[in-house]
Amino acid sequence: MREVVDEWTHESHEELPARPGREHEADALVADEKVLLVPVTSNRGLCGAFNANVIKQTMRLVNQKYAKQKKNGTLSFICIGKKATEYFRRNNYNVISSHSEVYDNLKFETVAPIAERIMQGYKGGEFDKVEVIYNQFKNAAVQLLITEQFLPVMPPPRESTAKKTTTDYIFEPGKEEIVLELIPKSLKTQLYKAVLDSNASDPGADGRGGSGRCGGMDR
Repeated sequence: MREVVDEWTHESHEELPARPGREHEADALVADEKVLLVPVTSNRGLCGAFNANVIKQTMRLVNQKYAKQKKNGTLSFICIGKKATEYFRRNNYNVISSHSEVYDNLKFETVAPIAERIMQGYKGGEFDKVEVIYNQFKNAAVQLLITEQFLPVMPPPRESTAKKTTTDYIFEPGKEEIVLELIPKSLKTQLYKAVLDSNASDPGADGRGGSGRCGGMDR
């Protein structure tokens, strides 16, 4: 589904209506634009740098990329995992919601409402840009620290004309209606995948919110 959304979004990006007042969302953010960061950590943490790396990367974004938003009070957080919540609330950041409960029963249906909340906030002008920070699982020994733009949805890079192949689709209803319906579903899946990746990368997770590669320590 993601490949289809990417292709149609690319083709339709200039045709789709911009959010009112944000006709140039691909441009660089200005100081008064509002940013939401979504750090994804675990609920516990005695297994090395797993949570610390996410928090450090988030703070790099805060202090470098979004320093103006921090100064102007236009920087907010939705935290997934207790460790992120504890850190950013303790340091007096604007944490508008916390979601540690997703690990109690990790499935698409428990993560989708968080994505829906983010999309509604973006649509209503509460946020102008959203980024998700998480550990991406590669294998038991390797995790990649990822910073991923969630909103606005950006078209994928254009391929060279020589390499690009175009798939013809029959659109019922029109392309724009289909794209606008698929994008929310794709975004919910994107956030769910980020949380799944984070949980798989957690040295202490066993898939049920319990202990794992840390030898069963109560973290």
